[in-house]
Order: sequence, then structure tokens, then C-alpha cells
Amino acid sequence: MVKRLAYMATFLVTVCGAASAQAGLEGNWVNVDSHTRSLAAINIHGRTMHPYGACGGDLCDWGSFRSKAGGNAAETSSIHAKMITSFSQNEMFVTLEQDGRLLVKVATHFTDGSGRQDYTSTDYFRRSQEKDPREALAR
Repeated sequence: MVKRLAYMATFLVTVCGAASAQAGLEGNWVNVDSHTRSLAAINIHGRTMHPYGACGGDLCDWGSFRSKAGGNAAETSSIHAKMITSFSQNEMFVTLEQDGRLLVKVATHFTDGSGRQDYTSTDYFRRSQEKDPREALAR
């Protein structure tokens, strides 16, 4: 079962750039690193993005959100999203590389006074035909 993160998040998404519909961001993506401790999968459809984190052998559902800007994933080459939680501020930069992989960078700034070190993760994703991220990761 996919775990649901137990916090409220606010997302702000900016859609940028133009690419052919065939090469757009639209689709289901899985991390090329099957042992990632960061994002494991991301589904992008129309103006909706739905990332899943790797959580100790399971998936953490980060929730879905729609872009506030015009355009949709089939026509764009990058998305910028801001996510605010009860303990951090995160910025996600999603870019389609020329080789067809998806590059996802997530910069995390902790705001809860815990003393945790801020960090940035960089991950690459491949397209998947599977709609369920668990099935895609099993391949």
C-alpha cells in the first residue's frame, strides 16, 4: 500500500519552455536508480504532477497538484514547483533532457528548528508504461 504523507502541503507550479507533444513531460516516470532514497516515481498528466517518495521499501504519496500556469505537460519541457510543509520548504525542478530522461532536482530547506542540514537531491527518471508506480518499479 502506498503511504500517504501526514502533513498538509501547498504547491505552486510554473510551467516553462516548449517541446514537441511527443517529447513532452506527459507520462509516468520511474527513477533509474532502483535503490534511491529520494523520489521513486512521478506521474505527470496534463497540468497535474504526482510524485512518490521512497520510504523504507514502500512509496510515500506526496499528493497531486495542478500547475497554476498555462500549458500542459505534453507541450512543455520543464516544470518548477514549490511545496511548503509543516517542517520544510521544497522546490522541485523537473526538466526533460535531450536523451529522453527526466531530470528532477529537489531542494529542501528545513524550517522546523530541528537543526537538520538543508540538501538538494538530483535524480533521473525513465518513462514507464505502467500507471501504478509500484508495478513500474517492479520492472
